[in-house]
Amino acid sequence: MVLLAIERTHIAKTDLWELLFPDATLRRAEERFAVTIADLRNGIRRASADPTRNAVPNPGGRYRLDPDLVDVDLWQFNTHLDAAAQTTEPQTRQHHLRQALALHTGLLAEGTDYDWIEPHQNAFTSKVMDILVALAQMSPTPAEAGELLDRACELSPANTAVFRQTLRTWQKAGQPDRTHAAIGRYQAALEELDAVTDHDTARLIQAAASATTTAPGSKRASLPTSRTAAATNPHRRR
Repeated sequence: MVLLAIERTHIAKTDLWELLFPDATLRRAEERFAVTIADLRNGIRRASADPTRNAVPNPGGRYRLDPDLVDVDLWQFNTHLDAAAQTTEPQTRQHHLRQALALHTGLLAEGTDYDWIEPHQNAFTSKVMDILVALAQMSPTPAEAGELLDRACELSPANTAVFRQTLRTWQKAGQPDRTHAAIGRYQAALEELDAVTDHDTARLIQAAASATTTAPGSKRASLPTSRTAAATNPHRRR
C-alpha cells in the first residue's frame, strides 16, 4: 500500500516483487505478492463496505491505486505543490503551500522499516523544508518567519543553509534567546554527526553571539571550532 501510494502511477508486477521481497525466490515472491495484493484489496472492500470494489487494478500486469476509489494525503500534498509552482499569484501560491504544509504530519511512512523507503522519506522532508522556507520568505514579520524556519531546522538540524537563514531572521526579529537556541540546536546536530561548522558559518555564529545578550537564567551557546566541517547528509539523522 505504501509503495503504491508513493509511486501513484502503474508499477510492473516484477518491479514490485523485487522491491517488496528482495530476498525471496521468484516463485516465493510471486506467492507472497498475490497474498499481499489480495489482503489489500479485501481490506479496502471491508473499509468501504463495497464487496465489488477493486481499488488496486492491474491492467497488463501493472498495479496502481485507483484514484477514483482511493485518496492519499501524499497525493493531495503533491497536488498543492504543483498548483503552487504553476500559479503566478502570490496569494494563491501561499494558499497552496499552506495547504500542503497542513498535510505534513511527520516523517513519510513513519514507523516502517522498508529497505527502499529512506530516499522517499528524504525527498518528502526536503519538500516540506522548501515549503517552510518559502512561507518564511512571504511572512509579514521576522518573528513569524523565524517560527517557520525553526520548524525547518527541526526537520534537518544540521542543514547549514537553513540554519544561517534562521539565525539572521531571529537577529532581525530582535530575539536573542531564539538566536542562541538556534545556535545550540545546530551545534548539537553537528556534534551528533561528528562534524563541525565551516569557517563562514563559524564567523556568523561568533558575530551573532557577540551582538546579542543571553536572557537571564539561560545559557549562552558555545562557539564552534574552526575546523572545516565534514560532509553530511542534511536530511538524515544518525
